[in-house]
Amino acid sequence: MRCPSCLTVLQGAVEACPDCGFTLATLDKKFGTVPKNFRSLTDYSGLYTGSEQNLLEKKLIEAERFFPGLYLSVMSMEVHPSFKPREYLFWLVNRCHFSPMETRMERNFSVVLFFDSASRTVLLTTGYGLEKALPEDKLQVILNAALPDFHHEHFYRGTIGILQEVRRHLKIYCSTGYPAEAPELKTAVQLGHEAKTQEDLF
Repeated sequence: MRCPSCLTVLQGAVEACPDCGFTLATLDKKFGTVPKNFRSLTDYSGLYTGSEQNLLEKKLIEAERFFPGLYLSVMSMEVHPSFKPREYLFWLVNRCHFSPMETRMERNFSVVLFFDSASRTVLLTTGYGLEKALPEDKLQVILNAALPDFHHEHFYRGTIGILQEVRRHLKIYCSTGYPAEAPELKTAVQLGHEAKTQEDLF
C-alpha cells in the first residue's frame, strides 16, 4: 500500500508514514464528521439517474453473490476544495465501514469507486485483503479505460465497465489460486452455488 498523502510505498500497515508522518488520527481532526454512506451506492452528486441507481445496485449485489466476502461500493460527493481526494478516500475507507465493522484487516475484501464532483476526480481502491488480487497497476488500467466515459458524463456506462473488469480480474485470480500466505477469496462456483500517479480527472 501507499501513503495517501505523499504516496510513499509502505510495508504493510503502519501507525504513521515514515516519510511524511501522516496518520489516520490527523485526518480525523481535519475532516471531522464521517458522512453517511449507504451499503452499495451513495450518490450525493447525482451522477446517476433513478433507474441507473437501481440497475447499478443490482449489478453490485450480483457481483458480491458471485464472490462471497466481497463488498462493492460506489460513492460520489463534493469534497471540500482544501481536502485532497486521495486522503479523503483513505479516511472514508477506514471510517465508513464499507465492509462489516468486525472484518479483520487482512480479510477486508472491499472495492470502492469514489467520485469527487468538486475537483472532478475519480479514484478506485480496495481493502487490504485484495491488494494481491487487484494491485495498484491493475486498478489504474481498469480506471483508465473508464475515464473517457466519465469525461463525457456517461457515469453509468463507465461504472459498469469498471465493475465488469473487476469481476474479470478477480475470477482469473481466484482460478489461478492464492499464494499460501494470502487470505482466500473463492468464487461462488468454487463454493458450489498505484506507481505514483496524478489524480484521475473526469
